[in-house]
Amino acid sequence: MDEQPGEPRTWLRANVTLCEIIGYPLQDLLTMRFPDITHQHDQAADIASLDRLAQGMIQAVTKEKRVLRKDGFISSVNCTVSALRAPDGAIKYYIAIVEDITGRKRMEDTLQLLRTAVESIPLGLTITNLEGRIVYVNPAEALMHGYHPDELLGKEARILAPAQQWSTHSLKDLVDRNVISDAPYAREGYNVRKDGAAFPISIRSVPVRDLRGAPLGIVSVTEDITDRKKMLDALQESEQKYRTLFESANDAIFITDHATGILTDCNVRACELVGSTRDEIISMHQDRLHPPEEAEQYARHGVALAPYWSHAWNTMGRVELMQGKLSEAEVCFDTAARRDKQNIYALFFCLYSCKTAGQTATYYQNISIDNSF
Repeated sequence: MDEQPGEPRTWLRANVTLCEIIGYPLQDLLTMRFPDITHQHDQAADIASLDRLAQGMIQAVTKEKRVLRKDGFISSVNCTVSALRAPDGAIKYYIAIVEDITGRKRMEDTLQLLRTAVESIPLGLTITNLEGRIVYVNPAEALMHGYHPDELLGKEARILAPAQQWSTHSLKDLVDRNVISDAPYAREGYNVRKDGAAFPISIRSVPVRDLRGAPLGIVSVTEDITDRKKMLDALQESEQKYRTLFESANDAIFITDHATGILTDCNVRACELVGSTRDEIISMHQDRLHPPEEAEQYARHGVALAPYWSHAWNTMGRVELMQGKLSEAEVCFDTAARRDKQNIYALFFCLYSCKTAGQTATYYQNISIDNSF
């Protein structure tokens, strides 16, 4: 570039590589000024640096900048500019060495995005070397265990687990034996916080390999499943409570999938009522509980109940008992959701029993009151 004090510098010569970087043919480039290929946000800083160079305040300037290609894309370059001076010290022209670093900058930007993502996710992430020492831990992992990330760097990863869970094999052995392979090695267990408190976790680990496929370390993603465990325990307790009430009921109870009319469950009293085993009743259509001439009537009421979360319907009808016998019965239908499916509950109060309708309705309300199972 030539030196024109107070004026933008123009190009005098350029090699093929520079033309390839900015996408202009040589004849076009030589008609352009230096700012013409510089991103507008970098122009002021460039001119200021060249002015300092012209005044002898610095011998050379090196900086990363953005250049505008002819095709409209922006490339990143590392540019070093020095001055060629006359014997009297005046600058004759500038020499610029331009290196295309677009690929590197894109990789840096991508890595920064990945780092931001990793450090902001609520799951814990730990990277260990093959000796089992922590080389990276994200904030969520450190916080989960009561540490600051810096406290864990260089420490053995096994300090995060109870001593009884420590393996006698090194991570390298586990990778070599294919226990930890390219398919995620998933397991559940317990980890310990800095204060010694244990908590349940779910963890998945995969090896990191170099370009030749040799293992470099292990990446593990950890999730604190304390809340999930509590929910499952509460669900199991509720299920057991429901099952106890369900099985001990003196009335016959059938559960039907409202969408298909297929019986999905029944209690002991229901089995005794129709003289069939539970396995024989489950997957049977509800129509088979009633005389053929009444089956359509019950099906219509089942469809009518489907849009409602909880709605009951009582009727008098007949139910087929063992050996094809029929009995008059009061039938109470109700809807409820269980395991994300809406079911129709049918409670049969056979009139040959000694119970009253009031007892039946009260007991059915007790069974239906807990919709959490």
